[in-house]
Amino acid sequence: MRNKVLHSFFDRALRFEIGILSAIYVVFVLTDQIPFIAFLLIAFFYFARQIVTGKFTSDALRNSFLTVPILFILALLPISLAVSVNWFLSLPKVYGIILGALFFFAIVNQIQTRDDLARASVWLVAVCLGIAVAGLIGTDWAQGKIVGATFLYDHLPRFIQSIPRSIAGGFARNGVGGTLAFTIPFLAAMGFARGGAVWARQSLAPDSDKNRVGTNQPRFPNTLMMRLPRPYVSFVIFSFIISLVTLALTQ
Repeated sequence: MRNKVLHSFFDRALRFEIGILSAIYVVFVLTDQIPFIAFLLIAFFYFARQIVTGKFTSDALRNSFLTVPILFILALLPISLAVSVNWFLSLPKVYGIILGALFFFAIVNQIQTRDDLARASVWLVAVCLGIAVAGLIGTDWAQGKIVGATFLYDHLPRFIQSIPRSIAGGFARNGVGGTLAFTIPFLAAMGFARGGAVWARQSLAPDSDKNRVGTNQPRFPNTLMMRLPRPYVSFVIFSFIISLVTLALTQ
């Protein structure tokens, strides 16, 4: 009985891995530092996965095409630090790369079943929305552009300031735009692409609807948006629109 309780606890804890890593990354972006408790939490998730699945990582990460390029980049980090003349400025970059790799590993490790895939999609959409909103309220907007939007920049709230290593205290607009260039296609696929989000319905739909979802089901003739729960569809579309607005302002 005790083992079942512990197994259930660790299994539920793993569902929050992507969210916790996202929070750690937010703290890192705002402070340029990673708290010691963050390393403990990361180790806890790998320990929990070992308890639940008997493995520290999923079988998918044993695919060399997924792991070798990332491990190669991580292997170059000590060399980068060795030639650095200022570790104080270099370490945040190293932390960022490590967190990015851990985030990728967390996503792959999370996806074992269709339910896991659905939960991971919700977390990723939330992260995409968070990036777009953070860009709106914390970017150093450029005034001299081909198409000026000064009347908009002057009315946008500025809640995020004093970003480490920032010239004007906010996010670099090119960095925000570059990040959104990756997240917007994902949101478009989730909300509009045919077949792009069929798996998101498994965990989000009512139990009575889950039984009608299967691998042998024919493809829907139009977009899958109408087959998904309305709150989730609205969430995806709202994230997509906010991301597009933020990207437009950075250009």
